[in-house]
Amino acid sequence: MNLDELRALYTEAVTIVREERKMRQYVFASNPEKQETKLAEMDRLLDILRQIKDEAKADLEQPKLLDVPRKHD
Repeated sequence: MNLDELRALYTEAVTIVREERKMRQYVFASNPEKQETKLAEMDRLLDILRQIKDEAKADLEQPKLLDVPRKHD
């Protein structure tokens, strides 16, 4: 996977989570306590996705090290 593919997947996932968050905000409008809990779940999921993206991005940007054999004298 390259950086552009990672960006596309992350953007798609965030869009889905944001839409779900909006739906939960609407569905649980009559129950503020439950709404707060359900919205917090989506906020937590967005944070988790961000952390996963940051870790994956760091791995993709890190140059690959070559295993160069050493000469034995």
